[in-house]
Amino acid sequence: MNDDALTGLHAATAARLAGLLDVDGGLRDLLLRAHHRDAGYRMRRAIDVDGGLRAIVPDTQPQAGESESAAERNPHATLGLVADLLGAQTLEYRLGHRLEPALDALAGLFAVAIVRALTAAVLAELGRSTDSRQVLRRARTEVGGLARGGALDRGLDLAFERLGDFAETRDADTIRRMAGDLDRALDRGDARAAGDLARSMAVRLDEIRAQLRDLARERAGHLGDRLRASLERDVDRCPEGNAVLAAAWATALDRARHDFAGADLSGVALGRFTLDGLLWSSATRWPSDTWRGQVRADSAMIGPDLYEIRGRQVHDSNGVRSPAGR
Repeated sequence: MNDDALTGLHAATAARLAGLLDVDGGLRDLLLRAHHRDAGYRMRRAIDVDGGLRAIVPDTQPQAGESESAAERNPHATLGLVADLLGAQTLEYRLGHRLEPALDALAGLFAVAIVRALTAAVLAELGRSTDSRQVLRRARTEVGGLARGGALDRGLDLAFERLGDFAETRDADTIRRMAGDLDRALDRGDARAAGDLARSMAVRLDEIRAQLRDLARERAGHLGDRLRASLERDVDRCPEGNAVLAAAWATALDRARHDFAGADLSGVALGRFTLDGLLWSSATRWPSDTWRGQVRADSAMIGPDLYEIRGRQVHDSNGVRSPAGR
């Protein structure tokens, strides 16, 4: 390919990714506060989790007859023990545990692991060749993958904002600034500056990841033995260095916690639970027409026949609107 064609391709690639890479656009979506409960659905659209996972781990589920201990010994046999445990429990159990702060920390850990893996991919591309134009083009593609990880804004929002006892606002501001500077360095073709920024970003993400591990363990103290043990194992086994696998774990956890599409909730005393962020579909069954109508009024469509409850009030057993509680 001649220089003119290569330059044109680079320009076209940059233009195509501009909306994703702009710190005021796609990268901001990755790190800024955004409404969070549609993350699992949007993540599956943004990242080819299933295809990428098949390429890495051909068989991700335990074989028939495989014991639980054998599945746990294989870090790829499941997509997280917490997701497996929650998915196998009653609807009431899932509703009562889905908003546990320890699970918020675990979700944040998975989200940071994805961004960290993509940052490592940028560094790998920058160090792979002396052909700066080709390297920068590939690195921008990797950063585009990081920007597409805007589907993970919920987990990062939890990591940076809702878990404020360990992460102050400057954590999010620092990552935002680094992401914007990295974008601009790649845009102007400054590979050295881009490498320095990516390395600094990786160091900060490693610090935040370590804090999230500690926080998940600290907040798991009051959980039941099985859930606490599963969480501690997931913290230890969190996929490192592979964005697709980490995204698959994050998706599985998000589904187990929040996805009630098609569930029969007609016999559940929903007034006992906080429903903000719950995902449902037209096939989900509710205790009454009053419940159904209020849930619909308090929800937003986030995908084909998929809705998220965003109102923070629900009806009590008498159909009277009251603050949601647990």
